[in-house]
Amino acid sequence: MKNSTLDIWKELQANNYFEKIRFYNGFPLINSFPIDVKNKVIVEIGCGYGRATVYFSNNAKKVYAIDVSIDVFEKNQLFLERNGNINKVKFVLANKYKAIIPNEIDLVYSEHVFHHLTIEQIEEYIDFFYNKLKLGGIFYSQFLLGEEIKYFKTGNNEPVLQLPLKQVLELFKKYKIKNYKFKTVESCTKSYNHIYVLAIKNGDKK
Repeated sequence: MKNSTLDIWKELQANNYFEKIRFYNGFPLINSFPIDVKNKVIVEIGCGYGRATVYFSNNAKKVYAIDVSIDVFEKNQLFLERNGNINKVKFVLANKYKAIIPNEIDLVYSEHVFHHLTIEQIEEYIDFFYNKLKLGGIFYSQFLLGEEIKYFKTGNNEPVLQLPLKQVLELFKKYKIKNYKFKTVESCTKSYNHIYVLAIKNGDKK
């Protein structure tokens, strides 16, 4: 994939990214979700060590957990074995998801991920999963907001992307945006503004 951060993230994860980043120490597990996931088939883009995968595995029908490397999956698997239901989870490498994800997906979820990718990667995910979601299926995702499109890297080489609100909403032009909300997140040194978007595949009659 052109204009991709995939190789950067493979290297970061191979060097124990989660263990080194203070932000993730004690990062809470997801123990609730604004959408009913019972008996749902879910795709999680950027499953990481499993803070959301655990919840989905305990409540949904099936979870396709996407991330960049086997290193990540091994951490997630250990977490699932202690807290979740690993039998409901299929791990999918980020460079192979197009060949593996089935049709008729109920929910695509991505949080704390898209602001670490490029616009091209984000567009590719959103467009691809429009065709994989069932009619009325949901794409729930989070973005880092800024006044303009801005790429930068943190001190540990972590790629970051900020997008203006207009650009975020434009990404979902094929979908019907049901709602979105804003949230300010405090880091060690500053605060960041995020947007959470709930978009539905066109044709939903609810």
